Amino acid sequence: MGATPWKFESSRPHQPEPPFDEARRTQRRFARPGAAPCQRRAQARPAAGNGAAAGPDNPPERAAAPPPATASAPSPASSSCSAPPPRRGLARARRRRTIPAARRAPAPGEPVRRHAPPRRRPAIDAFLLQHEPAVRLAAFLGAFAAVALAERAAPRRPPSAPRARRWAINIALAALNAAALRFAFAAGAVGAAQAADAAGFGLFNRLAWPAWLEFACAMLLLDLAIYFQHALFHAVPGLWRLHKVHHSDTDMDVTAGARFHVIEIFLSMALKIAVAGALGAPAAAVVAFEIALNASAMFNHGNLALPARLDGALRRVIVTPDMHRIHHSALRRETDSNFGFCLSCWDRLFGTYRPRPRDGHESMTIGLAEFRDPAQLGLPALLAMPFARPPRPPADR
Repeated sequence: MGATPWKFESSRPHQPEPPFDEARRTQRRFARPGAAPCQRRAQARPAAGNGAAAGPDNPPERAAAPPPATASAPSPASSSCSAPPPRRGLARARRRRTIPAARRAPAPGEPVRRHAPPRRRPAIDAFLLQHEPAVRLAAFLGAFAAVALAERAAPRRPPSAPRARRWAINIALAALNAAALRFAFAAGAVGAAQAADAAGFGLFNRLAWPAWLEFACAMLLLDLAIYFQHALFHAVPGLWRLHKVHHSDTDMDVTAGARFHVIEIFLSMALKIAVAGALGAPAAAVVAFEIALNASAMFNHGNLALPARLDGALRRVIVTPDMHRIHHSALRRETDSNFGFCLSCWDRLFGTYRPRPRDGHESMTIGLAEFRDPAQLGLPALLAMPFARPPRPPADR
């Protein structure tokens, strides 16, 4: 006779299992984590004689009895329960519940950052940023001394005004601009680039390009922005009133590259801050560009007589003194040409390149026709020049 299979059937109706809740499970498992094991057992099971319900294991007379008086000095057993060891399971549960900030969902009101983490930059970047003031000062003094000595050795044109007076005015204006710029824009374009890199803002912070490529592209695009800024200052009448302070100099030498009105310096810095932030340019590239811009301004404004072959070879890449001297001609059609400061490719690309002046480099007139009197070219007059009455001549004479 074979065995009859049997099956246990419960009279209790089936209830679906509640959804799994890791937080509630952890809370139930580790309730009051500071309590000792003996205290947790006391919490889970009511002690006899402490108001517990009467039952087979707890007679009524024992359940109704008041709790015994406790001594003031704890017993050895209770003292051992007062300082429980740390629970390893609780630490593991906390680690499981802690999600790294890079993978967790943003909290309400928290900005969503959709950019790659900051990449490591080359060592030259750290060097430029760490020694930025010393590098800038060394580059400025080195370029100034080199161009000034070269002008003494091989001048291109004889001076038309006393050099001591011109140098004093141009250097004083440059010092005033530097102090005002440091006061108004303490961080400058370098600070904007660092802030964009920290916030993950800008074009380069969303691209996975090599550091050297970002550096080169930032230099090119910043120089292109300066080209368009220069052309805009010639095209807009209100901006030209500021820029004619630079063109009012009657001679060209190393100090003419720093002869700008303070408002134009502010506008130029605002443009560089906007471009550096929008690009997310490396801060070291901004430092290198500003150093190159200052050095090239002193070089291409210098009164240098370069050999024709050397000038032609350099002009294919950078702006040379003979190329930029045409831009300072008194003739308007020559003034509105050769807008480049560092690279000469932008003038060739946008059709503003002019290879030589109409009257030759030795005979051409430098400056503005309406500002030839030395009394109009002092430092107070230069600061008030944008608000003066004489307009720009409408055409060449």
